[in-house]
Amino acid sequence: MVPNNKMQYLAASAVSIATMTTSTAAFWSAPILPKFHNNETSISLTSSEISWVVAIMAPGMATGSLVPSFISDKFGRRFTLLTSAIPFIIGTMFVLWATEARALYIGRFLWGIGFGMITTVSSVYLSEIADKEIRGTLTAITRFMANFGALLVLSIGSYVSYQVLSYFMIVLPICYFLACLRIPESPYYLLKEGKVDSAREALLRLSGNKNEKMVEEKLSLMRSDVRREMLRSSSAKELFTGKQYRRAVIISAGLRFTQMLAGTLPIEQYIGRIVQQSNCGLQVSTALLIFGAVRFVIVSIATMTTSTAAFWSAPILPKFHNNETSISLTSSEISWVVAIMAPGMVAGSLVPSFISDRFGRRFTLLTSAVPFIIGTVFVLWATEAWAMYIGRFLWGIGFGMITTMVEERLSLMRSDVRREMLRSSSAKELFTGKQYRKAVIISAGLRFTQMFAGTLPIQQYIGRIIQQSNCGLQVSTALLIFGAVRFVIGLISPIIVDKMGRRPLLIYSYMGSFVMLTIVGAYFFLQKVIGIDDESSNPFRFVVFIGIICSIIISGIGYDTLIFIIPSEIFPMNVRSVASTTLNVFTALLSFVAVKGYQGMEDWTGLYGVFWFYASMALSGAIFTHFVVLETKGKSLREIQIELQGNIYDDTDEQLKKDATNDDVKENSELKQLT
Repeated sequence: MVPNNKMQYLAASAVSIATMTTSTAAFWSAPILPKFHNNETSISLTSSEISWVVAIMAPGMATGSLVPSFISDKFGRRFTLLTSAIPFIIGTMFVLWATEARALYIGRFLWGIGFGMITTVSSVYLSEIADKEIRGTLTAITRFMANFGALLVLSIGSYVSYQVLSYFMIVLPICYFLACLRIPESPYYLLKEGKVDSAREALLRLSGNKNEKMVEEKLSLMRSDVRREMLRSSSAKELFTGKQYRRAVIISAGLRFTQMLAGTLPIEQYIGRIVQQSNCGLQVSTALLIFGAVRFVIVSIATMTTSTAAFWSAPILPKFHNNETSISLTSSEISWVVAIMAPGMVAGSLVPSFISDRFGRRFTLLTSAVPFIIGTVFVLWATEAWAMYIGRFLWGIGFGMITTMVEERLSLMRSDVRREMLRSSSAKELFTGKQYRKAVIISAGLRFTQMFAGTLPIQQYIGRIIQQSNCGLQVSTALLIFGAVRFVIGLISPIIVDKMGRRPLLIYSYMGSFVMLTIVGAYFFLQKVIGIDDESSNPFRFVVFIGIICSIIISGIGYDTLIFIIPSEIFPMNVRSVASTTLNVFTALLSFVAVKGYQGMEDWTGLYGVFWFYASMALSGAIFTHFVVLETKGKSLREIQIELQGNIYDDTDEQLKKDATNDDVKENSELKQLT
């Protein structure tokens, strides 16, 4: 570590605790769902209620993602981070004290709000405080801790009671709230507010450089960037209407669409239940342990996004189903506990867009701890479902706040930044600008297919799936294996991504998941038709567990990682923040539908129908990638935008030359007028 970068590493460490909080909130349902189904809690939930518990966090994420757009620019990034702890703390209280489903709904929704706030503001804060030489390292720290949080929940969730896991959930937002109190505000935010002296002081703390001349030179460059940025708006309309962004939107949306409908999220949410139903012989705890380990390694280097937080449910669901907690939940209430985090993520994803630019990235990261803390309190003290709903929803808010900010690209070439700042970048322009249309379609398509490929539902229901598979593994053991494998794959994922390229890896991973999910569905079909799991000597009882692990490995290396990388590469900087918020809201809504729909699909078609649907969406993702997604590996931002927009991207050359030089603003009032 370079000595003068110490404060930047400390700031990234504080943010990493926030992302760790989102991952623990997101994965809470994986170990909890089996507990609901086995009546191991004091809350009695129907299958429908359980599905709502799982899914309700997504609307919270959408809500939380919108919050930063209101408070981040007004009160600062640091303030936004601090306030994000509130929905987590309150949500956890609801989860902890829940005695019926509605309390779990509220708690999970509040988790989603905190989730959305953190994911939205954290990446913005890091991009504004980090030196270009260590931006990748700082991002890796936050991603590593996010995966560690998922592994931790998956590892211990099945072995501890519902109350103990809930108490653990309230500690994390408190920790990151206290940690974020010590970090400086974003210098860029301070400059936008005309606080030059405060920006200089923050820059001195972050750089650790006592050479005033070098600090002033860096501050002057920041001023120039701020002035150029002010020449462009950043509305969502520009993202969707600008021609230069169209292909980037198409790629990003397409990847999200195929990833989601390929079943990644539903499988993750219901993995515990799936293992139970597969009768593979594995204990749900063992399957969740393996699942968590695998995903931990996958994401820690590949994406390390706060989506790993959704694995809380993997070890918890078997406890609910086995009545191992003080809360008795019906299957319907359990599904709500798992799903309620998604609405919170929607809410949390919106938070940074309101507060990050106004109050600073640091402030936004600090506030993202609040929904995690409060949400954990609700989960910890829940005696009925409604408290669980609130806690999980608050987790979603904190999750959404962090992931929205983390997903922003952290480094861009200076000339490309200046070029982009000459264009408007409002939300309206994002949706109406022809130049952004391709980017919107790509991004939305990828998010859609990724979500409905089952990643999140399986993650949430992994414990229950292990129980249903009758594989012979303890849920705790399965979760431990799951987390360990995920962690290992995450370590090697970045190397594979850089060597293979985006498009080939997307296609291969979608096709690989298609094969694995089809096999798992076939096993459940045979299980229902001929009862193959009734034989104690059944040699195929581990098919479900192995198939899910292989699918997680494949998706973790491929589309689960790339759906977040590609949008950061195909959207210009001037609309990247707006696009990030919009995509997080879109993803949160998709995750709610995917996770909430898991239980309904299982009741309607059986587990084989669920997995075959996810397989079909994974296949759709491969087809979408082949015909729509462009390759971005080895290309500069300018080259990517020229390929997406053509001549539209070069229209700013004349303006760029006219605005090539700007006098430094030395007085706060002068910069304030410009901004």
